[in-house]
Amino acid sequence: METAAAPALTPVAEGEGLETSGETVARATVEAAVEPREVTLESLLEDATSVAGFDAALAALFGRWELDYAALAGITPCAKADYGGLSCLQGKGTLTGLKGLNRPALITLAGAGGRQVFAVVAATSGDTVTVEAKGHRLEVEAARLEALWSGDYLILWKPPPGYRGMLRLGMRGRDVAWLRNRLAGVNGDSDGSSDRFDRGLKDRVIAFQRSRKISVDGIAGPQTLIRLNTAARDPAVPYLRPPEP
Repeated sequence: METAAAPALTPVAEGEGLETSGETVARATVEAAVEPREVTLESLLEDATSVAGFDAALAALFGRWELDYAALAGITPCAKADYGGLSCLQGKGTLTGLKGLNRPALITLAGAGGRQVFAVVAATSGDTVTVEAKGHRLEVEAARLEALWSGDYLILWKPPPGYRGMLRLGMRGRDVAWLRNRLAGVNGDSDGSSDRFDRGLKDRVIAFQRSRKISVDGIAGPQTLIRLNTAARDPAVPYLRPPEP
């Protein structure tokens, strides 16, 4: 009986036609490069070893005010802000509260295992928030952000000239004169040029606080002064969204 001839076997040199481990790694790297992993807030937290992005977030926050964070004198972020003509406001709140302040904010995102990522809320539009974190700029839903946000925030703001702290009844100074003039500008009237915080000025502060739905006490602190700058549409201020007319 005739049998079919066995196919000829061609000797193969060692390594020829076989994929080495190095080639496998290289091919996997190329395939990964072709289909990169989507960057999300969750993935940034998963990749964080412990606490990540603090310096980058500070640089982004100060950059919104056109300040070079690394070049400013001072040891702490708030000391650097002072050298740049700004002040810090730290607090704990909600996204609605941040929208009311209408300033870029450094926030802390928290994940499993104590992982944290620092990010900057750079803009808002409806239910969408623009976030900058670890070199990425992301558009995220407000609900997703709030689910990961601890509520802590740090914002920078522009204080009045000669600002000494809370402005209240009985004080005098350049900062009080600025407050009087700023309120007059927002109200579209004139209130003289006095640098004294009198009863009339307190009443104006109370009326402004009521109009902005914030704590009403007749004392002009950061929450009031920040909103007053927004109402005046100060062009030197970076906003999360354009101020309303």
